[in-house]
Amino acid sequence: TQDPEVKETLESISREIQRLNQITESYLVRARVNVADQKRAPVNEIIQEIVSFDREEQSNIAIEADLWPEEIFVKSDRSRLKQAFINVMKNAREAMPRGGKLKVKTEQVANGTRVQFIDSGTGMNESIKRQSFQPFFTTKSNGTGLGLALTKEIVEEAQGSIHCESEVGRGTIFTFDFPV
Repeated sequence: TQDPEVKETLESISREIQRLNQITESYLVRARVNVADQKRAPVNEIIQEIVSFDREEQSNIAIEADLWPEEIFVKSDRSRLKQAFINVMKNAREAMPRGGKLKVKTEQVANGTRVQFIDSGTGMNESIKRQSFQPFFTTKSNGTGLGLALTKEIVEEAQGSIHCESEVGRGTIFTFDFPV
């Protein structure tokens, strides 16, 4: 028993948000940060910001943050690194439309820093997984296919790497590795 005018307005707002998101993503893909200007980005702090905001937004997804006891720093622009993490978290949310569990883990490893996003979502087959970092590849009707391509670019700017493991029906793990 929703007012048709309210429904139409909300749908219009939703379409406009999607359009603005596509514009923002295309600008972010083109944005470049001079490596000489890069600072040290606090990984745990960024994760905590994203997780606390996401918890307010999503009630049907249980988010667990397993953070290294001391702050970990990555040589990267803070806002770009945050964007990379947000992109992966957004994909995890969209892979769990009926709810699920997302674990975000940070740790120091022998050769640097590791950040993992582990979801209980729908997972990806080999073909989709292989193409997931290609610009403009998407499985979503309203997606741009730029999120993971941008994420990979940001990680590589920080001399890091990103790896994806996934199994249909079992979920996906995105692993970010950054050098010391």
